[in-house]
Amino acid sequence: MNRKFPAIVLGFGALLVSGCIQLDSILTLTTEGGAVLEVEYRISEAAVRQLKTAFEFRRRMDSLTSESVSALQEPDEVFLDPSEPVIRLFFKKYEPNGIALDRLNVSAKDGWRQVVFRLSCKNLADAAKTDLFAAYGFDLQPEGQGRLRFYRPAESKAQRQSVFDPEAVKVMTPLCEGFKAAFKLVVPGRVLESNAHQTALRSAVWSFDYNKDQGAIAALQNQEFSVLFETDGARLPSLRRARSQPGR
Repeated sequence: MNRKFPAIVLGFGALLVSGCIQLDSILTLTTEGGAVLEVEYRISEAAVRQLKTAFEFRRRMDSLTSESVSALQEPDEVFLDPSEPVIRLFFKKYEPNGIALDRLNVSAKDGWRQVVFRLSCKNLADAAKTDLFAAYGFDLQPEGQGRLRFYRPAESKAQRQSVFDPEAVKVMTPLCEGFKAAFKLVVPGRVLESNAHQTALRSAVWSFDYNKDQGAIAALQNQEFSVLFETDGARLPSLRRARSQPGR
């Protein structure tokens, strides 16, 4: 049974997006060889209720196939039904690898749940050893003297197919209206090349808005994230992440 519900992530913060959600994410690569991930997202209470039903259905199906996994190990349940205690507990297991939850706030207002959090690590090489990074991280590969390419591939073929399974479509289609996501990458040196929708001197931004383009979710699923930049003396490591799923 395919356990992966619709999910897209940029950076090693476990922030899944699906349904009626509005998300802004900024990943900053530091000159010292670390990174900071700042995330702010809102998800409607209506979406949370429908997703809870979907998660419960998944658990029942898993119990029939002996694949049951604690909800705490499932990032989609942690972040699509957000609460501060559960999110803190989820990230706590990554502290030995230098990943720190610097800030977290979960609030509810006018039928929406809003989450703001900030993750940081001083050494990307240590963070890259985690299953969290393996699932949601990125590659950093040298291309010539003093140049690095940031790269995250599109979701795998199997994952793209899972998004459009009939069961998933039935649950998620009513929730798509209002979906917006923006991902910003900030790098230490000058951006030389990128496939982003907007590029500045040291940053690149990818934006997806369902209300402007009903193909936005599919576009996000199929989006590769690629930026070639000058290191400008930054001590960033070369990374090639393993591919896995956290909690496994």
